[in-house]
Amino acid sequence: KLYYVKSDGEIFQLYKTENFDFSKEIQLTDFSTWSVRDISISKNSDKLVFEKFDEIWSYDDTEGKGKAQKIDIDIREFQEKNTMIRQYVINNFDDFEVSRNDELIVFNYKYDLFSIPAAGGPVKQITDKQIPYRGIDILSDNKTVIVIGRKQGEGELYRFSIDKPNELELIPWSKNKTISDVKETEKGNFVISYFVDKNQQMIALTDSLFSEFKPIKFNKYPIMEYSDRKNSRYIAYIEYDYERDRSEEHTSE
Repeated sequence: KLYYVKSDGEIFQLYKTENFDFSKEIQLTDFSTWSVRDISISKNSDKLVFEKFDEIWSYDDTEGKGKAQKIDIDIREFQEKNTMIRQYVINNFDDFEVSRNDELIVFNYKYDLFSIPAAGGPVKQITDKQIPYRGIDILSDNKTVIVIGRKQGEGELYRFSIDKPNELELIPWSKNKTISDVKETEKGNFVISYFVDKNQQMIALTDSLFSEFKPIKFNKYPIMEYSDRKNSRYIAYIEYDYERDRSEEHTSE
């Protein structure tokens, strides 16, 4: 005997035949939904089990006139969930920056800023507002720290001094702007990428201490990359032309 599954035009049913004579095959099931699959047969008798969706069924054909029956399986199990979350915070942080004199480390952990002497020592918490901070920059005076704070989804620039870490202040120029990135150039100034009213990306330059800001307005399309060299009076930048869906490289004096 050969037991197999075959489509009746709607779903797969259980069939059998003898001596491989498929002209005399017999349909053993007549399910209206869900196909028969994964047949297993006993080693010593014509007793079968198979899957039907999420159920296990049996078919006893030892006397040649069996009937498909669902097997009731009651699996008693208990999954205990651990309601305690354990975290190891030693040497764990999200972002960090080392001062230029290698004396201080400022790092971000769990949406707040902390500082620690580079040589080791007590950790000092700087902020407690649970505002996501990123893009930490310690400026050339080794005291002023610039970070991007995403308050209510808007990325604005904040500044504080290591001497007065509790006096975190918003840089007025960045108000009502979404700051996406801050990069230092070879000349020691900074390039700020930002959006205004979710329009095209814009670029602004600022000095090494973030005291003056100069938006770049010579571009026609959004600037994707910007670079100036220490001993050159030329800058290079890449614009993205949305109309033609391509990038263009440019230089400017």
